Amino acid sequence: MRVEQLASPDHFTRYDAWATLADVLVGEAAWFSASGPALGMILDTVADAPEPDLPLLIAGEVLGGGRLRWLWDAERVDPPRDVSERALDHRDSLVRWLADGRAGAGAAMVLAMLVPADPALRPVLEACIFSSAPAAVRASAVLGLCRAGASAPPWLLALSGDAEQPPLVRGAAALARARLEATPLAALAGGLADWLAWEPEGDERLPWFDIVRTDRPPFGFDAGLPEGPARAAWEVNRLRGPGGIDELVCVVNDLLPATDSPGVATQAARILIEAEGWRRYSAEQIVDPTELPSREQEAMRALARCDLALPGGGYGLAPSGPCRRRWIGLEPPGPLERPHQTADGRTVPLWRAWWEWQKDSDEPMPEMTLSAHDRWEAWVQGSASYDFWVPSMDLVEEELARVPHDDELFGRIARLADEFAARARAARRCREIWLLRGEAGALLLLPVVRAGRPIDSSWDDLVPVLIEPQGREILSAVPAPRREAILHRFVAARQDPGAMAAVASLRDLAPPERSGE
Repeated sequence: MRVEQLASPDHFTRYDAWATLADVLVGEAAWFSASGPALGMILDTVADAPEPDLPLLIAGEVLGGGRLRWLWDAERVDPPRDVSERALDHRDSLVRWLADGRAGAGAAMVLAMLVPADPALRPVLEACIFSSAPAAVRASAVLGLCRAGASAPPWLLALSGDAEQPPLVRGAAALARARLEATPLAALAGGLADWLAWEPEGDERLPWFDIVRTDRPPFGFDAGLPEGPARAAWEVNRLRGPGGIDELVCVVNDLLPATDSPGVATQAARILIEAEGWRRYSAEQIVDPTELPSREQEAMRALARCDLALPGGGYGLAPSGPCRRRWIGLEPPGPLERPHQTADGRTVPLWRAWWEWQKDSDEPMPEMTLSAHDRWEAWVQGSASYDFWVPSMDLVEEELARVPHDDELFGRIARLADEFAARARAARRCREIWLLRGEAGALLLLPVVRAGRPIDSSWDDLVPVLIEPQGREILSAVPAPRREAILHRFVAARQDPGAMAAVASLRDLAPPERSGE
């Protein structure tokens, strides 16, 4: 029954079946008496499956005994003959599926795992590598053939440096060279960047190193881009011996400041979080970098130089862009990064003192001496970047009454709005969503609205969707066509009852069919 559900027209039914079968059939470097029969049944569903890569991924895991995420073990372990024979019964279909953009990468994976049992499959896969098949299919064949062989094939060196090849194919070749050769990783840095840069199109999946077992934690952190490229680079360099991970860290530290690739930024950040042990921090936690060892500070500085790396922050890091550079000391401090004397005599950045205060106190702000403009900026930046809570819209109005609405304020509004808008765009490029908290958005934009100034279209990501009257006041100041997109993005990011109530209260300001009503 569960196997048949892999071909269900319902997306959720397919994924539920996928997870259940993975838990039941995929072992830890082991095969079961049911492995062969189940493998045959799974492959029978591929032709009719709406997502053929799902049954092929499970088939590969069953065939490999749960070892796909360790594509190159210290010693290759091949499946038992009775399991291989069940897959070879589908040999012709698997070869035919190589030309299929949805099934091809998975078919290449399964076929490569069958090369030891049927060496005639090797030239079939080699022909696929140099064909016009989709890049993910060709890359899958590269990885599979390098797994099937004991040494680097003769075409691997030229393939890794061929500028006419798709980046993913070059990257797969560079990854294979890192495993099969003693070439220093720094010499393969360009190919590693090609590998990490992969961004799947649509539902495209590169099955090697994907995780089938649902009880495994994510590699580094959950993100919009699949974790396979980072996991692959990690496993390959782990197998290079002592110092392999340190070598990888050095290379990604060098790649980050120069990259404009969301893939490189995301996967490099995952690698650094695993290497430095930053998963000990929560997805929202920010630490004082001066309290960390120099190696960790170096990695944080590399991440700070790349605005695409973890745009929303967390895992010890402040959010990306100017905020992270101020936090790590690469740019002059703002009000929150300046030293502050705590009640117990310590000197820490103001953001840290404030965070400790809110953790232990019912009052929203500790005693401190700031100008009215700095105080306003600290509230906005603290809520946007350091996870401070703004308790109510009453406080927003109190702070707005306290600060002069002069050129100084409007200059700071423009600077902060540009910074936050860039953060939201960076998150979108990385297939993530970053939202400015509603109270912070009100503190930032109400002065603009009340002065009769226009809200720049580049700031639309910052417009708050609030049930309070201030939400209507701000959204009404935005031209009608842009309101529609603002509500649509908000609904895409949040589905909780409070968010839906806020959208419902503003439904008359935008056409309901786009705002999710």
